Amino acid sequence: MANGSKFINAVKDAVIGEIINDDTMFKLIDSPDITSFEDSEKLIGTHIFRFGKNPTVIEKDITFITIQVHTDKSINSWTRIVPQIEITIYSHDNHMNLDTKIFPNVTANRNDYISEWFDNKLNGVTKIGSFNLTSKLKLKRNHEYSYTKPDWMMRNMIFEGEEMSIDLCAEMNKHVDE
Repeated sequence: MANGSKFINAVKDAVIGEIINDDTMFKLIDSPDITSFEDSEKLIGTHIFRFGKNPTVIEKDITFITIQVHTDKSINSWTRIVPQIEITIYSHDNHMNLDTKIFPNVTANRNDYISEWFDNKLNGVTKIGSFNLTSKLKLKRNHEYSYTKPDWMMRNMIFEGEEMSIDLCAEMNKHVDE
């Protein structure tokens, strides 16, 4: 797939844009160091990562999110790909509870509520950023895990498009190059 990495970067940019431009998500991440929504862009690289991140290298009791994009070729066709967006939400065990003053009447823990936010934002969409997809994204996996050393809770989500033609990728790359 020619220039597939441009598509990958465009999707990551779009997802990160949704996160940093949403006041609710800013409050859900609840950074101890970045306390003003106007500074939400500073979450990139501290609480939002464009790659998988090992929680054992994080020294604070925080919540952080990783975004990965995968583009596999379709089994039935060499001219089509299956795009996937993989989001993993990590919260230290001490950071799992939501502040009831900020989120009254919410009984979910932090990871589950962030997962619900992503589900509402991505499940069923046919457009990511400025690019139209040929199929709706569907939530294919939403699993909870624990990482015991140190004490991290994780929720891993995968959204998948049914198929997207490589020709569409070429069209998307034109927009990225502009």
